[in-house]
Amino acid sequence: EYFMYREGVENDYFLKRSDGSLYIGLVWPGETVFPDFSRREVREWFASKYAILAQTRLSNSSWIDMNEPSNCIYAGLREEYSMENVVDQYGEPWEERLRNVYGFNMAEAAFAGLKRSYPGERPFILTRSGFAGYQRFAATWTGDNQSEWPYLHLSIPMLLNLSLSGVLMCGADVGGFFGDVSKELFVRWYQLGCFYPFFRNHSCISASRREPWFFGKQVESIVREYVNLRYSFLRYLYSLLWHASQTGCPMMRPLVMEFQDDSDTYSLDTEFMLGPYILVAPILEEGATQREVYLPQGVWFSLWDDTRTEGPARIDVEASLERIPVFVRGGSVIPVGSVVQSTDEYQGDLVLWVYPGGSSTFVLFEDNGVSDTGPMSTVKFSLSDEHDSVKLDIGPRIGEWKPPQRDLVVQIHGVGSSVARVLVDGRTTDVMKHGTISEFRMPDDGDERHIIMELA
Repeated sequence: EYFMYREGVENDYFLKRSDGSLYIGLVWPGETVFPDFSRREVREWFASKYAILAQTRLSNSSWIDMNEPSNCIYAGLREEYSMENVVDQYGEPWEERLRNVYGFNMAEAAFAGLKRSYPGERPFILTRSGFAGYQRFAATWTGDNQSEWPYLHLSIPMLLNLSLSGVLMCGADVGGFFGDVSKELFVRWYQLGCFYPFFRNHSCISASRREPWFFGKQVESIVREYVNLRYSFLRYLYSLLWHASQTGCPMMRPLVMEFQDDSDTYSLDTEFMLGPYILVAPILEEGATQREVYLPQGVWFSLWDDTRTEGPARIDVEASLERIPVFVRGGSVIPVGSVVQSTDEYQGDLVLWVYPGGSSTFVLFEDNGVSDTGPMSTVKFSLSDEHDSVKLDIGPRIGEWKPPQRDLVVQIHGVGSSVARVLVDGRTTDVMKHGTISEFRMPDDGDERHIIMELA
């Protein structure tokens, strides 16, 4: 007999029917009981069990699933397993009053348990269900989707609506959960998924294997490139999520959020913004090798070759299997780093991708990635674009966290050989030019810097 079941029965922790009998539900692995998470003592009991898992020291994380709670989905058995006569501890009907907060209360209990078991560390919890405010405790995903093209498209409005509702760390199962995924759909989903806030490949046990190498060398190579792109963007993504934690502003945004006066963005759900700077326009139809992309007012650069386009504009963009249209907004400063194989690895020099054509500010956030109240630091980047120069002001590093010794590398995109001179705090510095990028570097010592990039 499972010790959790025994303890729950002995302490009367599980949901009951109105006649006082234990409510037994039916889920896909079989019959089950449900802790009554609406009761504080039950949440405390559940939270205390994370101390057992913490003894392994493997991970301060927890995936809580089927916590709507999911119940009998089988025709012919729904009446037998109905929750209509389930009551709370006071004998009041449970389902209509408390079902919607079940996942929220479970996530709160899991969060409390992990915080207690891993003092000083940030837990990671993934939940399938929740209620208003559950983003304080857990990330979420969109549930069991299908390995079909319409679900690729649907993931965008679903995640945008979650993001606008305050659920900032969200994603969909890349490749689809149910069914066998084709090579083309698998690639296109990875190309979109690497820009989700929460990015993972996941499927049911009966689906075909989803490891990228099972689809051949070409697919493996394409998937690797987009996973590497995700890793290179870690500093940008991490800073966006820190900003989201402070303000509620999501990292995955509908275009209307950034361009509220542009009516062409109001119902657009086939492209989106990743933070304020990156516009993602994935391929959402089988066999498509190009698509129309709407670019709002301003200057836009192709992420892949720095081709410059003036918006507002509707343009047709080529999109072979290896590429999806991704554009960077003019006036951007995007902090990136070296490709790594794990977030445990250090990304080396701090690289700033600078795109002229506008003005903006961005705050880089850094810490040790583990502690919840430990040392942290911020650096503010301010970019302004004038007629014949681009000005970049780098604020002082504020906070106690210090990076290992590294350089600050500035890469100006889309200018080619037109950078005539770069002044760092009034002194000329050497510039390397390769393709459409001009690059210069300096020690990242945390001091304030004033940089002027003069254009020919």
